[in-house]
Amino acid sequence: MMMFCNVSNNEFKNKLETFRQKIKKNIENEIFMDQINIECSCCYSSKFVDDFECCKLNHKICKDCIKTYATNTIFENGSYNIKCIYMIENCDCIYDENTLKNILDKKVFEQYLKLKIKDEIKDIITIESLNIIKCQFCETYWDIDPNDKILYCMSCSKKTCLSCNQLAHPDRPCDKIRIKIEDALTKQNFLICSNCSRCIFKESGCNAVRCPCGNNMCWGCKKSWGATDAHRCDCGNLWGGVQTNYLNEFNNDAEAQNYINKIK
Repeated sequence: MMMFCNVSNNEFKNKLETFRQKIKKNIENEIFMDQINIECSCCYSSKFVDDFECCKLNHKICKDCIKTYATNTIFENGSYNIKCIYMIENCDCIYDENTLKNILDKKVFEQYLKLKIKDEIKDIITIESLNIIKCQFCETYWDIDPNDKILYCMSCSKKTCLSCNQLAHPDRPCDKIRIKIEDALTKQNFLICSNCSRCIFKESGCNAVRCPCGNNMCWGCKKSWGATDAHRCDCGNLWGGVQTNYLNEFNNDAEAQNYINKIK
């Protein structure tokens, strides 16, 4: 039995056209869904378009591959130049900062920026009018007076000695200078026997010193003439009590002098 709908010719045409448009849209959606699933040339995984990034030559690489490669390059190679890793052909394109910011973890991206800034500052350091110094604790760069001995970092609030690049040490010389001073004071006040290595301390008297082992030496020039009584020192200070002042090299260093007076 046939049934007839009471529909006008124009109304029927409109409904038919609407139906055709729906079919067309569904077909287009199926085609689009096939297109957004593409294969990464690096890991060969099939992923959606949103999971990819492109270099300037439009080479599509999945974000996971770029992230892994960039993290290794930044931390293991110490480089911020993240090249395109398109496997089908060689590409020298470098991923820009905005692209990497959207892919990398926060700590990785911060390290990327540090490396980039460090490289950019190298060109600035060569400018003669600037005296660029890096804080050893937070790696912030500062333009300071060439006569300054201490860097006061406003970023981490730490003070750096510009002579040894260590934490500032008020009223105390740098470790290398301090060791030299202590070695000089040892030579100044003690004598090591050349025969038995016994440490000898002299309070007063001439420079002729006899160690308990029988070895004779001059306190002034440290020369030894063994166990004989014949005094063979040629420095001229054997009987005068005069000796070499090993601290003379620090006479013009006020900081070293303060330290010497403190430990004497």
